[in-house]
Amino acid sequence: MVGLIVAGSAWFQWAHAANRDLPAQVAWTVLPLIAGYLWETTPKYRRRAWKKANTDTGRQVPKARWIWDPVGSFGITRRTHMWNLPKWETGLETHMTRAECVRQLRREFGPFWSWKVPADVAIRLKRGFRVEEAAARVPEVIANHRREVENRRIVKEAEAAARAGVVEPGTYTVALPDTPAVDLSPVVGVQDAVEPLEEVPALAATPPRRTREPRSPRRHHDRNRHRPLGALPARATGTPQTRQGLTPTRTGPDTHRAPHAKIKTR
Repeated sequence: MVGLIVAGSAWFQWAHAANRDLPAQVAWTVLPLIAGYLWETTPKYRRRAWKKANTDTGRQVPKARWIWDPVGSFGITRRTHMWNLPKWETGLETHMTRAECVRQLRREFGPFWSWKVPADVAIRLKRGFRVEEAAARVPEVIANHRREVENRRIVKEAEAAARAGVVEPGTYTVALPDTPAVDLSPVVGVQDAVEPLEEVPALAATPPRRTREPRSPRRHHDRNRHRPLGALPARATGTPQTRQGLTPTRTGPDTHRAPHAKIKTR
């Protein structure tokens, strides 16, 4: 459309300059071309200058860097725009600072460092917001963690030494809070209404109860065993046999007389 308008204007100027010389005809014909070029290019360059003056980013990553490292250049450009930085050099330096801080925290806290450091430091380093403020707090966080680890180690050693009974005097000192003194002196004019408790005499120790040994289930059968001929049952002292002057002869522990026992007299 613009080309048609310019061509029509040039033809109109050429037709009206037919009675003039050739230079005049060319000049009248070129005037619309010059006007169209200025009309199209001037606003374009002005818009470009205005955009460059009002944008937050300055010059972009050089083309040579895009050729040698396209992936890294894309990452730098992305971080520069997302972190709202004026230059790509600033974005590169910020990325290096963030990478160093993350490496230090990973060495100190392990792979799950973001769960063990303060939330503000973790979020700023992972998302890339206010990296300088988070980087300034990293040494303090690491120092506090090392101090806590050292305190836990000392406490464990003290507990182990106390259990083993080899604690040297003065090696470990535990500071306890001061206990406020309490005045327990009686108040003048006030009597103690609590009566002393009577002493209860101690109960005599009850002797242990003796249990009876159970009888052997074979005892009845043992005493009914067969005895040799002439054996007499065992008698206690003062039995009728001894009183009659008889001397019993026996070979077994049985208590009843054999049917064919013989009694000898002295």
